[in-house]
Amino acid sequence: MKRLFTILILAMTFGLHAENPPIKLSLYPNPASSFVEISLNEVPSSDVTVTISDILGNKIKTITYKPGETMRLEFADLDLKNGIYLIKVEVDSDIFLKRLVIKQ
Repeated sequence: MKRLFTILILAMTFGLHAENPPIKLSLYPNPASSFVEISLNEVPSSDVTVTISDILGNKIKTITYKPGETMRLEFADLDLKNGIYLIKVEVDSDIFLKRLVIKQ
């Protein structure tokens, strides 16, 4: 009985991902020197909110992008120095958190 239950759960999990594959986020380049581009594997249906924080979690800047708009962060505009930063991306009901290394 336990084996049958496990197989059913696995089948249901794979079935959900087959219909709605999970959104994937990438930062390029990383480490970065002057800019970073944020990309998703699909065009979101609503605005995308990007929050940049330092490694301690102190918020530096929040930027909202429209669906299909290029998500590019220029470090000179944000006065970001060498170090590790956290990039939080909120799209639809999903929240992603990635680490960004800046080496200028």
